[in-house]
Amino acid sequence: MRALILLAFLVSSHVFAGEYVPKKLQFNFLGDDMGNRIYYRCEVVKTLVANHLESLGAISTNVKCYGGLEDYARMPEWSPITVTAHFEVPVPAENSTREVVVLKTKGVASEDCFLNTSFLKTAIPFFPGVKILKKSTSCLSNYSRWSYTVEIAK
Repeated sequence: MRALILLAFLVSSHVFAGEYVPKKLQFNFLGDDMGNRIYYRCEVVKTLVANHLESLGAISTNVKCYGGLEDYARMPEWSPITVTAHFEVPVPAENSTREVVVLKTKGVASEDCFLNTSFLKTAIPFFPGVKILKKSTSCLSNYSRWSYTVEIAK
């Protein structure tokens, strides 16, 4: 009898709980497409990546970063950024609700146009329930305005 009750509980909890699939993303950033190099500290990039992943619906995010701009004993060291993120994405159901989310620059102009647009271009295909409705990703400089309007299945 206990086994039957436990089985019923597991089946019913599965119906109400969302299903998630683990994903692993690796992202390398060298700078813009015109040959200029842009360097960041890993802590800044980790925060940016985690925020974008959570905005797109990811849970259990674990972001690691290597390279970047570091200061070792007054000797600056610059290297490209490599980010590895482990996270879980929701599997959209047929009757899932949809939410429109706008990811964009903060203020009139902000830094990081190349970093944000490059990362989102890499990350969005990892989310089966995310559909791009509109995007503005033309970075003339790193201070250019950018935006993504996406629909997320919840």
